[in-house]
Amino acid sequence: MRRKYSLELARAIEKILKKTVQDYSFSRTDGTFCFVLPLGGFPRYVEGEIRVHDTDLNIYGLYPWKIPLDSLGQLLVFLAHANQGRRSGNFELSIDEGQLRYKCFLDCAGLEGPTPEMVINALNCIELMFLRYSLGIHKLLWEELDAQQALALCDDLVRSYYCVNNEATPAESAAAAGIRVPLELLQEDDSDLLELLRDMRAEDNIL
Repeated sequence: MRRKYSLELARAIEKILKKTVQDYSFSRTDGTFCFVLPLGGFPRYVEGEIRVHDTDLNIYGLYPWKIPLDSLGQLLVFLAHANQGRRSGNFELSIDEGQLRYKCFLDCAGLEGPTPEMVINALNCIELMFLRYSLGIHKLLWEELDAQQALALCDDLVRSYYCVNNEATPAESAAAAGIRVPLELLQEDDSDLLELLRDMRAEDNIL
């Protein structure tokens, strides 16, 4: 079924994506752009979607694994805490589809289209939120942590990256904090992740 959307907004988004992502697809039926959004940590990527409407956009990052139904109770508690106070977006869970995603909303009413900065800031927000919470979500879903334990793990991991000094590598800081980080989740040379997490600390009051 064809969904109504703004062709002008779709053209504006296409111009921005041509400069910001390696590849993308577009559905003329429902006005949705799909692309891969690389992350600097775990998981290594999420699927990105931009859904164009009449005067606004929804920008999503889709968690790459289906959510098991037997973990929904604790996950909902986790997400309620993670979403609290967020001004730039929120986690959403589709129980019917088992799909977890982070959503940012851009109101373009009265504008010819969103600026590149608006779209890039939304994508950066999605990236930071997955970097901050994905490992806790994974541990909650498949390693039987409860919501409070998973949230504490997320907070401890974030603090560990800057708890020693600004020169320490992520792995060194994690070790100093007594946190075991699997090598496949965090590499010694993951300097981009460290910089993102420093930015996250600076912006934590508005994310």
